[in-house]
Amino acid sequence: MDTMLLNALALSATQRAELLTAALAGKKSALKLLLATHALAIQRADLVVPEVLSMIDAESILNWAKQVASACAVSEQSMLASSLIGTVDGCDLLARLIDEGAVSAVCLKKIEPQFAPGTPTETKSFLEKQFQLSQTMPSLGESAAQRLAELDLSAADLGQGKQLYQQHCAACHQLRGQGNLVGPQLDGAVVRSIERLGEDILEPNSNVDKAFRSSVIMLDNDTVLTGLLREQADGTVVVAGVDGKSQQYTQERILQRRDTNTSLMPANVGELLNDLQLASLLAYLRHQPAL
Repeated sequence: MDTMLLNALALSATQRAELLTAALAGKKSALKLLLATHALAIQRADLVVPEVLSMIDAESILNWAKQVASACAVSEQSMLASSLIGTVDGCDLLARLIDEGAVSAVCLKKIEPQFAPGTPTETKSFLEKQFQLSQTMPSLGESAAQRLAELDLSAADLGQGKQLYQQHCAACHQLRGQGNLVGPQLDGAVVRSIERLGEDILEPNSNVDKAFRSSVIMLDNDTVLTGLLREQADGTVVVAGVDGKSQQYTQERILQRRDTNTSLMPANVGELLNDLQLASLLAYLRHQPAL
């Protein structure tokens, strides 16, 4: 398919994505076809772009898969995982998505662990441990999904949502140029579903990208700190706390370090917001101001 011609055609995002998906089917690109089909299923046609046709290296496909997975609520991630374990390449991709924090192990909770024949032992072993872990985890997503389904978004107040963003989010997140860049930037929130965005707020530990996992360190004066660690070129370490403030230390001052799989974001934000406030915050995060 001529991508230049495709870009020149007056097509909607969905029409373009459907053409690209058909082209992937013709090329027998099973893994890319699966991702494109899933993107369409969750109504994210914008993630199926002409560049996917020429993707051949594992890293490019992984980065694309992370974009697709990050747009999914837990129930949608479960559907994606069910499809991926059907092939050897899919098992490998699923393992990497879980390891990177793009997919939560909890999405495996209700899936039968039947791996594709020929799955490498190391990959199979990793996924088996994740399946076992999922059985011990609370059903993340179910309580959030119920609360989100009952929200009256028509009553949302954008003004209140802005105030709540400044109060609870701006210390660590940047949106439309406002706030700090400690955690992920939120400008992409406008294209996330209410379900996925709501889960990110109500259950921040369900999907934590490797780059934003917190660490616990002990200093030489027995002080214990929890935060996001960023190693600098000069050898020093910057520790960003939950308040968005950063402190810098030399490596020599750090006696112990333990990396976690959890987010620095407080897990009780949902408890601090009533339903109207939650609806207002979600509406503000997804609001696209007129230019």
